[in-house]
Amino acid sequence: MTAEKLQKLQDKDVTILDALQGNARLGVKQIARKTGIPITTVFNRIKNLEKSGVIKGYTAIIDRKKLGKEIEAFILINIAYTSKLHQDDFSAELMALPEVDECYIISGATNVLIKVSTRDIDTLNEFIIQNLKKRGVENISTYIIIKKQL
Repeated sequence: MTAEKLQKLQDKDVTILDALQGNARLGVKQIARKTGIPITTVFNRIKNLEKSGVIKGYTAIIDRKKLGKEIEAFILINIAYTSKLHQDDFSAELMALPEVDECYIISGATNVLIKVSTRDIDTLNEFIIQNLKKRGVENISTYIIIKKQL
């Protein structure tokens, strides 16, 4: 297979992925119509992308405000290396909390980044005090999300 043909195949994959990222509920026929790629090709490429792990799953984007969670925030957490907290264990514990939507172990000045959703600012404050400060976290920086672009 020539490099040019491989590039075209990769371009088709990217086109299909773009369509799925725009709306993961699109069917194979809809993607084929939207992209101009034959239905059989779309079907086979999606199966290959799933099998190879490029597509790890499909998800819904939830409007947390409609669930009564008016405040969304990013919280940067710095765990002291002298602390008994381990990043992996701490992150797993955080992900078990209902307020935590996402959790990342990161490099840089801080160790962990979480995204949380809470009912209001008081609930956010309580979350920080009960789940972060009382666990011996060294530094916390909270950034409230004012507007989200999707």
